[in-house]
Amino acid sequence: MENNKIIDGNCWLAYFDILGFSNMVESFPVEFVRDKFKEALKEVEQFNAICRFKFFSDSFIFYTENVSPYSFQCIRGASAFFFRAMFTRKKLPHFPMRGCLNVGKFYADEENGIFFGRALIDAYHCAEGQNWIGFVLSDEARRKFEDYESKGFKSSKYSSFHEYDVPYKKEAKRRNLLAYRPYSGSPNYPERWWEALSNMRNEAFLALPDEKENENIDTCSKCKRIFTKYRNTENYLLFLYPSLQSEVRIEQDEPCAGCRKKKGNYGLEKY
Repeated sequence: MENNKIIDGNCWLAYFDILGFSNMVESFPVEFVRDKFKEALKEVEQFNAICRFKFFSDSFIFYTENVSPYSFQCIRGASAFFFRAMFTRKKLPHFPMRGCLNVGKFYADEENGIFFGRALIDAYHCAEGQNWIGFVLSDEARRKFEDYESKGFKSSKYSSFHEYDVPYKKEAKRRNLLAYRPYSGSPNYPERWWEALSNMRNEAFLALPDEKENENIDTCSKCKRIFTKYRNTENYLLFLYPSLQSEVRIEQDEPCAGCRKKKGNYGLEKY
């Protein structure tokens, strides 16, 4: 796709945001975080012919110029590849992300830095509301692709999403959506994803600002939010891969103490 091409109409669009970004920036040099973003974006350059990528602070958007089945294949592949690369990277920092692949009206003028449209707004709300680390298809994107399938378009790539009741922060009920099914191509990929998730949680605790000396997990709202997000994500991995049950360890409520004591109790001094 041409870099200066203006998009004005229906397209596929994926939106991602990084959880705990402000704490991350305070914990790592800005230049270091910036360079890691660039490394991740390089990994999806193979999709440049169809997809465009932009990032603003803690938000990333991928979009196509149309809503063809081929464009869906490309942005699905780019988005899944990007999410996987950020999740399972071997070096610090890891990037816990929420994302949504949507379809709808979008206007993009890269030359003048103008980006807006219903597709972006809806993808933003769908992603930001999730109370876990994950990537989903919106209801609109699901209906659009199922319509293509009903007309004869088939894709095994669609199996990389699994129907699941996704946890949301401000909704009493979960939303039944198609969620990305983690896969890395190696025989032990469920264990690799589980280990990566554990590393991200450790880093999330490290990045927390100091709290009161005697505060514990039950009263520390920041700690509680972290536990909820990561346990929700663990539950999804266990739903997909029951064999991971052996990886589950019993968590004990530990004193917060400015999160320093908790970090020590979780064996995080090495980070």
